[in-house]
Amino acid sequence: MIVESLGKKWDVNDISLAEKRAIHKKNVMIWNDEKGQIKLTEPGAWIDLMDEVREISGLKEEDLIDIDKKPLSMANIDTLCLAIFTEYVGGPSPKDLGD
Repeated sequence: MIVESLGKKWDVNDISLAEKRAIHKKNVMIWNDEKGQIKLTEPGAWIDLMDEVREISGLKEEDLIDIDKKPLSMANIDTLCLAIFTEYVGGPSPKDLGD
């Protein structure tokens, strides 16, 4: 599947429903506190989730380059992984939110 982010088209793996549900569940758990309020409860867990998304997407470290052939910054890696995550589970994309 193709995901557009950071001015590029990224060819990433399509994943199964079970994989989509697993990352969706982790995201819900990271963004909801014990009272059901939506807030980031574990920033490190969110970064781990973005790393998991990158891994299942099939992107390797050498793929993480911008349109100028320079390595992506950590913030841009997260932006890309969030765009991939959004394609996998649905919802507004970073592009819809102003990326």
